[in-house]
Amino acid sequence: MRYLLGIILLFMVYVSEGQTQETDSDILFYADVMNNAFEGDNRIRAGKEFYNLFVMYMSDNSLEQLKESSFSKFIMVTNFPEENRALISWHIKGDDDVYDYKGFYCDQSGKLMEFNRTEALVSDMSYTISTTDDWYGALYYNIMKLEKNKYLVFGLDANGTYDNQRILDVMTIGDDGIILGDEIFEDKDSPGTYVNRLIISYSSDASVSFKYDPTLKVIIHDHLEPRMGLQAGQGVTSIPDGTYEGYYEKGGKWLYKKKIFDHVYDEAPIPKPVQFDKPEKTQIKKKRN
Repeated sequence: MRYLLGIILLFMVYVSEGQTQETDSDILFYADVMNNAFEGDNRIRAGKEFYNLFVMYMSDNSLEQLKESSFSKFIMVTNFPEENRALISWHIKGDDDVYDYKGFYCDQSGKLMEFNRTEALVSDMSYTISTTDDWYGALYYNIMKLEKNKYLVFGLDANGTYDNQRILDVMTIGDDGIILGDEIFEDKDSPGTYVNRLIISYSSDASVSFKYDPTLKVIIHDHLEPRMGLQAGQGVTSIPDGTYEGYYEKGGKWLYKKKIFDHVYDEAPIPKPVQFDKPEKTQIKKKRN
């Protein structure tokens, strides 16, 4: 009886390992198709399968296992400073250069909290507060701690035919969920007043940096000037002029500084295959999931 029980247990382990390997192979396949297929319909279809398999995978695996997985190179896994949790985000490029975004907050055990995208990024979002139920959609590429459970999060949204946008938001993680936005950034067009998040829009064929400089202790980004775009039909857009503006912290607020210095920074670190520095015509349509 013990011998038979041992054989059964070994068979169950063998089947389980085989299923895990098969699932991992499937996730890798759909991640590749989601990012690299030529036809938009195929990318969308693969994105749906990848989403389902990803959620299933995370129900049985930890954050560390995700980081070591074969398919993690196809998504953004951005650590919090504590490194025991992360933001996970990716995009799916459909037909007519329309992008959809998926996002999750993940703790060390692999437990997920999903961001549900409902609207494209719009200019008045500088003045709004949102939650995981009305997320604008972005690829998060950097996280900076402000205080306990409050962070600055840097994101990228390729949501226009001719323009991309970078977003600096405040993420507060509480027992009741996640809040996005906080009135801590000085409005450069109205000194002494504050907005909930910073959004800069620029030509999709331009390289723009938006990050925190730990040496200067400032949030810094390219200063943008209006110019006629080089893409057919683009019209007036914004491109870097070689100077930098930014924000410095004082009393819990981030105050605007018109000019930091003249220096060219490298592009914010966004690893392949998530590539937005190449000229791409993109457009996000407003929709509700």
